[in-house]
Amino acid sequence: MRTFRTPGVLVLAAFMLQAETPDGQYVRIYNLIQQADILSGTGGNDQARQKYLDAQAELKTLRKTHPGWNESVVEYRLNYIAKKLDPLTLNDKRASQPVAGRETGAPSATGESAGLVELLQDQNRQLAADKELLQARLKEALTAQPAAVDPRELARAEEKIRTLRKEVEVLRANLERVLEEKLKESRLRRDTELTAKTRAIEKELAEARTIAHTNAAMVLALQTALKAAQRERVEVETRLTNQLSVLSTRLDAVEARKTPYTPEELALFRPRELDPLSAGAGSDKEPFHTLPAAAGSLVAEAGRAFSARRYEEAEKKYSQALRFDEKNVAVLANLAAVQIERNRPAEAESNLRRALTADPKDAFSLSLLGLLKVRQGKYDEALDVLGRAARIDPQNALTFQYLGVALVEKGLREPAESAFRRAIKLAPGNGDAHHHLAVVYASQRPPSLELARWHYQKALETGHPKDPGLERILSAKKPAAELK
Repeated sequence: MRTFRTPGVLVLAAFMLQAETPDGQYVRIYNLIQQADILSGTGGNDQARQKYLDAQAELKTLRKTHPGWNESVVEYRLNYIAKKLDPLTLNDKRASQPVAGRETGAPSATGESAGLVELLQDQNRQLAADKELLQARLKEALTAQPAAVDPRELARAEEKIRTLRKEVEVLRANLERVLEEKLKESRLRRDTELTAKTRAIEKELAEARTIAHTNAAMVLALQTALKAAQRERVEVETRLTNQLSVLSTRLDAVEARKTPYTPEELALFRPRELDPLSAGAGSDKEPFHTLPAAAGSLVAEAGRAFSARRYEEAEKKYSQALRFDEKNVAVLANLAAVQIERNRPAEAESNLRRALTADPKDAFSLSLLGLLKVRQGKYDEALDVLGRAARIDPQNALTFQYLGVALVEKGLREPAESAFRRAIKLAPGNGDAHHHLAVVYASQRPPSLELARWHYQKALETGHPKDPGLERILSAKKPAAELK
């Protein structure tokens, strides 16, 4: 039998549904779900199924009328009801399925028809449930008589509703606060972890940079030490080479028989205090091609003045030429030669040291320094530098002449004789060397007067001044006595 409802009743039901708050609706729906759970657990499957359907329909209505109200809660409850309805619907289908062979004349439905039938049945059941729900609500609305309600009960109910709403708000606020705190804790923990990791990485990076800087400093220090060691090795090798040269010269001298000269004999070697540098000795010992043209002209004029023994003029010209190149070895050495002849040993040695600093292997500067040391009476130093000069330039006659004089002063006759003979071999016209060799032969034990006379004559032929002392020795003894 079809039931008809008046429009006034339907409007009243709709008004009551709209007047109810979402929280109140959800509480009532939750109660329906609880009742359905109890019925399902006690075997009342049909009643439980109906309760679930009612709750499902009201949840859908709640979501439609209040779309922004706790969507996650509504969705959760809908899924929950769907899971609960699945086994109940399956049991209902099995109960309504006809027994095989019961209706032999009816043809079996196809899979598609069966699905449509099942869908129609679900819709029918849903409509039935909606109808029953609306009927129940309408009944409640019609039976509720405002006049029969106690105002005090109504006030208490309203107060309870307000209290419940406040509790809900408090719970909601607490929930939001707890969620916010949890979120803050999570963010703080994450930030703390990130900060710690960042600091650890920065620390490792700083340590790596420190190690890199340390290694770079160590490499630089090792490179510096290596360069210093290489420089020191070169210096040591140079020093050892020089020492070897000096020691070799000294060894040659020591191996010779040492027979010191008497003071009278030594006086014969320096009748004019000590032989001056040969004329022109300072003019052509080193090339001057590196000097400008103006400086070259000054050097040429200084050389001519030196040859003419105008030493003051020569020194002035060399000093002017030196202004063009303060480190020119040739100019420094020739200026020192002039200063030696002018008896200014300190200035001469200073210029020779400057020349040797620029070129430690300049034989001419070494030879002049040896002559200076001989004139200063520093014979050991003279032997050292003259030995080095002789090894660097073994063709320099003046070097061997000065070396012979130093050996004479040390009393080494035979090495001195060898040095003078080497000087004469390199420069046969060296009158000073002939004179020194004549003195050596005249002062031997026994003397070699013929050799002494011969070399003395050679010295005179080169323009060497006469030596009265040597002539007295040579004239005091006749050749016959020498033969005896």
